[in-house]
Amino acid sequence: MSVFHDPAVIDLEHGVTAEYVIGHLKQLPEEAIRTVIQEQVDAGNVYNTIDDYHYKSVMNG
Repeated sequence: MSVFHDPAVIDLEHGVTAEYVIGHLKQLPEEAIRTVIQEQVDAGNVYNTIDDYHYKSVMNG
């Protein structure tokens, strides 16, 4: 999910919400995006930051 590597979000301390990702990937169904985010969390590529709704790539933080 390239949105996690977007220069606009790389330096965000708290990462981005699923809603942010959904807003940037409007061509995909919301549920599919949420599923992929969770799969990336489970794989260890993305992690939760300040709560269960904010995510950041391990490559960025």
